[in-house]
Amino acid sequence: FCAVIIFATMNEIWKLEETAEVFPHFCVEATTKFCVVKVVEAESGGDANSNILQHLQKRVAQLESKYPNDLLKLYQSIVSIRKQVESAEEKITKLRGISNEQERVTKACEKMGLKAYHFIETPSSYYSLPLEERAKLLGAPTVNHLCKSLIYKNTNWDPSVKGPQNSEYYCIILQYTHKLNNDRMSALVRNLNKTDKLSNNSYTFRFATPEESYDLSGFKFNAIAPVGMKKHIPIIVASPVLELVPPTVYLGGGLVDLKLKIENIAEFVKVSNAYVLNVSTPRGE
Repeated sequence: FCAVIIFATMNEIWKLEETAEVFPHFCVEATTKFCVVKVVEAESGGDANSNILQHLQKRVAQLESKYPNDLLKLYQSIVSIRKQVESAEEKITKLRGISNEQERVTKACEKMGLKAYHFIETPSSYYSLPLEERAKLLGAPTVNHLCKSLIYKNTNWDPSVKGPQNSEYYCIILQYTHKLNNDRMSALVRNLNKTDKLSNNSYTFRFATPEESYDLSGFKFNAIAPVGMKKHIPIIVASPVLELVPPTVYLGGGLVDLKLKIENIAEFVKVSNAYVLNVSTPRGE
């Protein structure tokens, strides 16, 4: 098996097409005035490989003598410039994303009257770190102060009862050191309805799909903030979060590399009208 890359002008393509005619198990691709011509073996074996390679090496030598490194240098320059442009575009996109997402979260915090909060930027390696390293990086008192916002869906939702006490979706805030107890979640959400009681069969919770989560929140995975969502979703704060001392929590801030630090979770519960329910249990139990 062999593969040869040849740099050529369109004037040279016909000669390379001759190669394709002589060796039909090769294919030739050419694009643009200054182009890269790929000659790739589809299937061959034995002495054919040696003969083909010698033929192509001869053609490469002829082209190199006619265009001494000029085309190669040009191609390398184009590749270098393209990489610089792509890098700049990525930085611009990221800056625009931070501006857009952060502004949305900021406006939501201001609208609800949340005063003690701010954003913290994190490195791209953040989620590859253990919880202890994440807490240290954020300046969190303990790993218990690291929290996340998860969107859960009631797959047996009964739309006959309206209101936040019977929502199809809920945003759950719980600690990384805890996990959601689905049975407890179903029972406690059912008890939110004081007048229109539904049967136990009307409550079965699971993670919303990534598509559902994004459509509802406008935030990507590992970036969900509990405020500033595209659509209003009732919030449930797991009760152990309210027991934190100090009462500071660290949540997604709208972007993967942006965290929202809320200084007082009790203040957040008050201004967001969140429910406080004992829906989580420590991991390992």
